[in-house]
Amino acid sequence: MSIYSIILFFYFLKIVFSINNCKENLNYCTHCNILTNLCSKCEKPEILIPDEKGGCKGANKCFSGKHFCNECNDEGTLCKICEKNYYPDDNGGCTYSEGCEISYMGECLKCKDGFALIGKVNELRICRSLLIDNFKNCKEINYEIGSCKTCEEGYYLTSSDHKCIKENNCKESLFGNCISCNSGYYYDKQENKCKLKDYDFLYCQQTINGKDCDICDDGYFLDENNICVQTPFCLKSANLKCEKCISDYILADNFVCTTTNNCSIGSQFTSLCSICQVGYYLDKKDFKCKSNLEENNPLKHCHVVENNECIQCEYGYYLGEDVKCTNTKQCAESENGRCLSCSKDYYLGLDNKCINVERCIYSNYDTCTECEEGYYYDKLNKTCLEITQQFMNCKSSCYDDNNKCCECKDNYYLFQNDSLCYDNTKDPRFAKCIYVDLLGNKCSKCAEGYYLGKEDLKCCKVQNCKIVEDENTCLECTELFCLDVKKQICVDNDLLHDINDKMYIACNRTNEEGTACEQCINGYTINENGLCSDNDICEEKKDGKCLKCKDGVGENGYFYCANEIFGCLENADEGCLRCDNLTDLYECTEYKEGYNKTNSEL
Repeated sequence: MSIYSIILFFYFLKIVFSINNCKENLNYCTHCNILTNLCSKCEKPEILIPDEKGGCKGANKCFSGKHFCNECNDEGTLCKICEKNYYPDDNGGCTYSEGCEISYMGECLKCKDGFALIGKVNELRICRSLLIDNFKNCKEINYEIGSCKTCEEGYYLTSSDHKCIKENNCKESLFGNCISCNSGYYYDKQENKCKLKDYDFLYCQQTINGKDCDICDDGYFLDENNICVQTPFCLKSANLKCEKCISDYILADNFVCTTTNNCSIGSQFTSLCSICQVGYYLDKKDFKCKSNLEENNPLKHCHVVENNECIQCEYGYYLGEDVKCTNTKQCAESENGRCLSCSKDYYLGLDNKCINVERCIYSNYDTCTECEEGYYYDKLNKTCLEITQQFMNCKSSCYDDNNKCCECKDNYYLFQNDSLCYDNTKDPRFAKCIYVDLLGNKCSKCAEGYYLGKEDLKCCKVQNCKIVEDENTCLECTELFCLDVKKQICVDNDLLHDINDKMYIACNRTNEEGTACEQCINGYTINENGLCSDNDICEEKKDGKCLKCKDGVGENGYFYCANEIFGCLENADEGCLRCDNLTDLYECTEYKEGYNKTNSEL
């Protein structure tokens, strides 16, 4: 190859690597590499090393007055204060920032247009471009941590990286958060996104923790397992109560849908009546309620009829040999057809029958609750039997199988795998437990006066407890409850029960003295009064107190109003500006012009 060809070859390489701009005697470089156009040797190599841009950078040593540094830190490894428009880097030198417009002593005071000053006051802050993905479609920025706070309309904030994304399955949003989804989807508040309904969330509208449903679809309500089940004959329900019934049914005082044809309770799975009102019997032929009060009627005092014969009598009566409902045998005293007391050695049961159980000490309704020492109660045959090894420490057998124990004596639990009774004082997991699951590692039911921890399944005296330390101590309450550490009780944190208990509002747990909140629920922070306040949606503040909240409808159709102590609160009254009555946080104390207490525009 000729010398001319070699020169052309190196010239070609120089053009290829022209993205790097190395020039000798510039940027502290004393020699450039002709092949890569990068610096290969820097001034004072003990201080500077080549960088990837064709110049030199600090080598983890700081020298005051050199490399744009005015003052080093105490260790002499990093620059503390840089020259104008330069910022300390990780190598002991200073780096130029294209986004800074005004700086002083190494600290940027103002950024250029299109840049935002990110970082806490009195700490190192940098100018970041507003064109990066983190700020796209962002309406309000949290400049302290450098992330988006609220999104533009139609975009929703992700909980993981705080970016604004477009959620096609969202039906309604508020302040950059989706609050309701399209049909077939439910809203996961923890992830702030609409998810396709599956088996666990089939009739769910919203979940807060991503595990349990918190708001069900219309016509459904949450049962004790946080599963949405259908309300019998109910068309629309909320907060575990029916609000509107289907056609031909009415809403009773106990929020149960009742038919106008004398039906008291309908079947959960069909549109048929299952229990009639007093004075009527259920005819299983057409499932209609018919009167049972007529004199000389063979079905008088009957409760259920099948094939024109009574199969169950109403309370206080039983079927006699003539298949008619008659009053109780062995009754010593009665009034208005009801037995009040039974003769000697008999007990008054729930069905108003007088029953006799040999060796029974106490009886409740139609069941013996305690036999003599050394005996257990056989529920199937309704008799007290002598205890064998199989029924050691057993109180009673099962209704459907008298060869198994179904209830143990006090301080014993029933292991459902072998139906034997075990001492519940020997294992801290089962203290005050009366039933243990088939695997033998979880309590499924606690003794009277104790409650099962929702998460760790241990028994505790504290109701609505989620995590238990021992039978007397709760560590964490369930959702919507605040743990009063001093009193060891879980208190509803959504309502103000007493003016002195305002520390419970939006609080997860109190301090040990029980005088202030120590930890608030998500979205709330502790203020100077030791209470939880929400000022994120506050539009106007004065002296740290919220005077006016941003417009917008909250979840379930609620509206926001300003409260002097708690910031912005949800209020049922549309057009409400303020709600400062601490004895009733839902009472509106000031309305917008054109609104009143009827919650409708004038």
